[in-house]
Amino acid sequence: MTLPSNRSFFTALLQYTHNRSLQKGKALHAQIIKSSSSCVYIANSLVNLYAKCQRLREAKFVFERIQNKDVVSWNCIINGYSQHGPSGSSHVMELFQRMRAENTAPNAHTLLAFHRRLHLGGRSRWQTSSREEFGFLGDDDSGYASQKLAAEALGLFRLMRREEEGENEFVFTSVLSALTLPELVNNGKQIHCIAVKNGLLSIVSVGNALVTMYAKCGSLDDALQTFETSSDKNSITWSAMITGYAQSGDSDKALKLFSSMHLSGIRPSEFTFVGVINACSDLGAAWEGKQVHDYLLKLGFESQIYVMTALVDMYAKCSSIVDARKGFDYLQEPDMFCGLP
Repeated sequence: MTLPSNRSFFTALLQYTHNRSLQKGKALHAQIIKSSSSCVYIANSLVNLYAKCQRLREAKFVFERIQNKDVVSWNCIINGYSQHGPSGSSHVMELFQRMRAENTAPNAHTLLAFHRRLHLGGRSRWQTSSREEFGFLGDDDSGYASQKLAAEALGLFRLMRREEEGENEFVFTSVLSALTLPELVNNGKQIHCIAVKNGLLSIVSVGNALVTMYAKCGSLDDALQTFETSSDKNSITWSAMITGYAQSGDSDKALKLFSSMHLSGIRPSEFTFVGVINACSDLGAAWEGKQVHDYLLKLGFESQIYVMTALVDMYAKCSSIVDARKGFDYLQEPDMFCGLP
């Protein structure tokens, strides 16, 4: 009997989670075990299914067996326990401490779930005050979801600072990760000033979060200034700046920065490659795109679905139809879906 693909598993799990179909989810879990799938996205979806169905024992069981946990893995299980009444508080704290010990960078969703459990009465208070103070738009705006997350994160940031809980790198990086729209850049600058005042700029994760925030908000001059003053750049720092240039149409600068990154000896990540491939696509630079393709194959990134999808798009836009078709056919392989980070 032919078992379903990882893509089919993922789609079904989304539906079962939305409908809270626990029994169907359990039956599908059994099929996933038979298939020997090790895809982190499938495992995360199982954790989320069990957590949403209030079956935290099963959620924790799956979570503990994920070999390469990412921030989504941690958020799924932390969020599950954060909504499980008073008994969930100790688990939330334990998981949060483990997450930091294992060097997984939290984001705004982590912060909100963590604080929701520890301060049950304050959520509506920080939501209301932040929306009034920062003037966020209504539900009909296309950026409402991003603005809603930012409003909650900024309001919580103010609340935690008043309670003297918001003076560490975890809080700063988490809140900055929620600021992704141009109209939020002034809020990001305020947090930047507070980070300077608290002596946090020497922490790599804070510097990376600032570069990423400025780039996503379209303030590339501020992003570049922060990037250049960073004394300890890693692949995240470089990737944020390269992606920022590519998304803003400064693709020549993205390619030059990628070359500088290569010369500096920093190993690119899948996000670096997606950014530089998009820059090649924007410029119609097929030759440079092929060079990047050869480089990522050498480093073993051909299993990353985001990277391969970007390559297909780049070759198609550069009229390299044969190469685009090869990449497209490769994407249809059943195991490619596990290339998701």
